[in-house]
Amino acid sequence: MKTIIHLYALLAVALTSTAQLPTPSTPNGNLVTVKEMLINGPPQLKMHSLAMITQKQIPGTVDASYLDALEACSIDSMAPIRSITARILGEYFIQDQSNPEARALEILLTLAQDSNADVRFSATALGLCKLRSMTPKVLETLITIATTDRRAPLLEAIQNAIADLPETKQYLENKLQNQADVACYELYRELIGSEPIHAATYLELPSSRPRLFVFNTGNADPQTAAIELQRQLKKLGIDHKLIQSNDAQATSMLMLKTFITKEYIAVEKYFTNHNQFPITQALWVTPEIEIQLQTF
Repeated sequence: MKTIIHLYALLAVALTSTAQLPTPSTPNGNLVTVKEMLINGPPQLKMHSLAMITQKQIPGTVDASYLDALEACSIDSMAPIRSITARILGEYFIQDQSNPEARALEILLTLAQDSNADVRFSATALGLCKLRSMTPKVLETLITIATTDRRAPLLEAIQNAIADLPETKQYLENKLQNQADVACYELYRELIGSEPIHAATYLELPSSRPRLFVFNTGNADPQTAAIELQRQLKKLGIDHKLIQSNDAQATSMLMLKTFITKEYIAVEKYFTNHNQFPITQALWVTPEIEIQLQTF
């Protein structure tokens, strides 16, 4: 999460410097409007215009008359332009709107399926998740995203948006009745906080992706703690090698990857609020996390 916040901070600095550029004009001296720059401008001018909107430096209000321009930006080849466009759509057309703009919602639904992870995050966490009332199409989209994109900040945003909705539980139950989908089962447990019908069906199956647990070992000697934690894990039938950091500042941390559904459930039950080795974090292993683990 800190990495994402840092990324947006850098982006904000970049946008601030971009927004100080003079308003562009044509060769005959006529000023180019923000909408024209968004539709026809080169990438740097599109970024300039988007920055002006995010910093509220444009005359008038951002209303439906901007949707042609924002839709043009939503299909731009540059991911940062698509990502900022999604954030603007969420802020001006979705968030706090009792009647959100239908066209803006359709653009966000498309961006939520974008090939770029940052664009998907902006469209989902900062757009669709801000809806006051979830439509069936948006609910289905958010659940689909949550079962495929397991980044913790994104899952948290989706959970905050739909976990308490009766429609969410009903949708997941219907889906699990129609097909055995371990990712859907995992999401049910996370969002609803209980086991669905026929939960035993999934216990022996591989989880949709590895689950990473981070344990706090306190002030114990690192090697002694690792031996003891490994012993307790073996009592649960789990014999995977623990992950230890080479960083001297992370000696009080041990990590474990599980691969079978019943394994991560057993770890959660046994080590949540454990006196000696409490779980401080539980994450689905995304490609980004896998890369980080390789550098440990």
